[in-house]
Amino acid sequence: MKKFRKILLLSLWFLVFSFSIACAEGRLYLVSTGVGDLDNLTLRAYEVIKKADVVFCSKWTCERVKDLIKGKEIYDAGFGIFHLFYRKDKETPSSEIKAHEFNIEEKKKELEKITKIIREAVKQGKIVAVLEDGDPTIYGPHIWYMEAFKDLNPEIIPGVSCFNAANAAIKRSITGGKARSVNPCFWVF
Repeated sequence: MKKFRKILLLSLWFLVFSFSIACAEGRLYLVSTGVGDLDNLTLRAYEVIKKADVVFCSKWTCERVKDLIKGKEIYDAGFGIFHLFYRKDKETPSSEIKAHEFNIEEKKKELEKITKIIREAVKQGKIVAVLEDGDPTIYGPHIWYMEAFKDLNPEIIPGVSCFNAANAAIKRSITGGKARSVNPCFWVF
């Protein structure tokens, strides 16, 4: 009876384990890598980068985090490429094309390649991390990934912004040491 119970429990464990692997859900993250120094990388960003299977980043960012992304599929994030095709006005001014000196057809092919890689990876249950310097919600060329892949429910991992780093470097408060807001938690009745 004990042997039967052990076999049954082992079989159930195997089924649950197999099911959890088969149902592994892929995910797309836009991850802040801080502002220049890896010491500014948040713990959450570190964890997402470490567990990522596929990484998109600029050459400079990839170099900064090379120890974290060893052994992963690594691709160029295409600096601001989704901005060209997902902006609200849907039209790229010729002055912008000229300023960046690129061929719009080549950029479309690059966009299609990136899109295919991300969608296939997420479909296969892989974790995809697009690495961004600074905080992508304040400034960054890759925030447009959120619009392009909104159906995948991407997650933004915020980080230390230049505001935080600059104020820490000059040892000054952003408010100049004076109260600039009212916090109802400190109201005395």
